[in-house]
Amino acid sequence: MKSFSALVVLLIAILASALAADNDDPFESTRFKCQKEYGFSDEELLAGEENLEPMKCFLFCFLKDLQVADDTGNFDPAVATMMLDDDIRETAKSAIYKCHADYLTVSEPCQHSYDVVKCFKETLPEIYKMLGIFRPPQIMSQ
Repeated sequence: MKSFSALVVLLIAILASALAADNDDPFESTRFKCQKEYGFSDEELLAGEENLEPMKCFLFCFLKDLQVADDTGNFDPAVATMMLDDDIRETAKSAIYKCHADYLTVSEPCQHSYDVVKCFKETLPEIYKMLGIFRPPQIMSQ
């Protein structure tokens, strides 16, 4: 009986761990890495969601770490599109490609990342906050 109870506790722990993994923030480690690299406090990071200007190099770090941008700042709209949840992918795809087309020339990686993200924010503001750049992704309301 004691081993059965231990097995039940173990199975519950495994199930709880699996459920927690499903709800994890997929960009948490990238966000934390770039936040520390550029010295932003949690408050500054959250404020960056609305005021992108001081976040230019954070945005480049974020996109580069996710392999959405390369070392020179070139943005890959196909990779960006595939990283999105299925429920917002089609809605966001045209905006991602539009913003990529609007900013094809990369003069400086941080500025380019800012330009592309700002374009997306202005084009699809309701989906922008769901991306998880500055905080865990928000779920689209049904």
